[in-house]
Amino acid sequence: MVFCGAGKYCCGDWLSCKTCPAGYACAHWTKGGKSKCRTGEYSDPGWEKCDPCPVGHYCPDGIKNGCEPGLFQPDTRATSCFRCEEGF
Repeated sequence: MVFCGAGKYCCGDWLSCKTCPAGYACAHWTKGGKSKCRTGEYSDPGWEKCDPCPVGHYCPDGIKNGCEPGLFQPDTRATSCFRCEEGF
């Protein structure tokens, strides 16, 4: 049995570790666990924890997405962006 370090998780064989995928958290010394980021949070590959989605972005599925031109997001932990008012 192998215990994987932070940012890694163990796959079915318990003999090797893999890099934690984007949208998941893989905490230090887990027994293979990877946890899906909550709505409004994100992670990049190899992260041990999920972070709140930053201002100007939205994170509906654990992946950080920037707001498209003409859209904005003034809050953290957002799952969508708002349309800018005309003239802004």
